[in-house]
Amino acid sequence: MSADGPFVPQDFLTEDSEPIQHIEPFSFAVQRWVCENEPKILQCHALKGGWEPWAQVELALYLQQRLFKIGAEVITVTREESAYEGNRDRVDIMVKNARAGTHLIELKTESQYNFAGFADSVRKDFGKIEETKTIKEAFLTKQAATLYSIVLSVSDEGHEAMAELGLYELNPATEAVQCKQVRVWWYRKEIT
Repeated sequence: MSADGPFVPQDFLTEDSEPIQHIEPFSFAVQRWVCENEPKILQCHALKGGWEPWAQVELALYLQQRLFKIGAEVITVTREESAYEGNRDRVDIMVKNARAGTHLIELKTESQYNFAGFADSVRKDFGKIEETKTIKEAFLTKQAATLYSIVLSVSDEGHEAMAELGLYELNPATEAVQCKQVRVWWYRKEIT
């Protein structure tokens, strides 16, 4: 299926094997972007300096284009928003839609040069999400938001480290978007 082909969301399973119906288009779009960009991601993985800023921009643009194409009424995708109440931390990507809700994403990417601190940086984002009790009202949809830690691992060691941290691997229920080497891991928390 091409990038411009039909966008068909699939069921994604949680750790309890329950479908996550309300985030299908969002999670499917993240997985699709990763798989479509896997050759470039593998090249970026080898570059000194990391590739997270590139991934943030490209993923934000992709989400804006793909989610808009599935008929969402008005979708807002932004980066580096000060959405957390009570501190100056910024969320990497925000996806907001009146029907689908607010999704706040903390993104981490593994590279050859950041592996020593990779698990710690993921743990820090995980902690930021766990400690978050409130989101600024302007960033809420129907008084709620969903926070995500989304992690892209490339190496076998990176995959193992994410599994040991207790993150869940995002596995699409279709072979059409399975990556060969890059894996998408996530953790989510609902704020109401």
